[in-house]
Amino acid sequence: MSENNQIPEIWETEEDKLKSFKDLREYYTKFLKNYFQGKKFHNEVLDEEILISRDGIDKLEGMLSFREQCIAIKLIDEFLTSSTVEGRESDRKNRWNVDEFVYLAYQCSINGKLYKALTTVKKTVNNPLKFYGYILVDIKN
Repeated sequence: MSENNQIPEIWETEEDKLKSFKDLREYYTKFLKNYFQGKKFHNEVLDEEILISRDGIDKLEGMLSFREQCIAIKLIDEFLTSSTVEGRESDRKNRWNVDEFVYLAYQCSINGKLYKALTTVKKTVNNPLKFYGYILVDIKN
């Protein structure tokens, strides 16, 4: 969470509301590619850099299944820098170059609804941590 412990809150813009889900997903995927691809973000808890690569963006695009998930892309830098570690897991497929997956958790409010963003980060041999997608879990009041 951010330094002042406030949960970040974002809303769908009027322009967003006019877009179909498909158009919204495409818009925010392009936004992610244009503004974040190739950038590294320092996670405070892990004390490591996390790279947003084309692979991670492509993986995320296939995971986007509802409007708030698309809009949450605006918070991706927060997800990567301020999340806490929710867990770690070795690669179930036993790929030679994958050490582990790290699961990060971060709370946010989107369109007035509280979510936990669960971000997956992949640790590969001799590479920085790489963003591997996220999901939003509805936090019931």
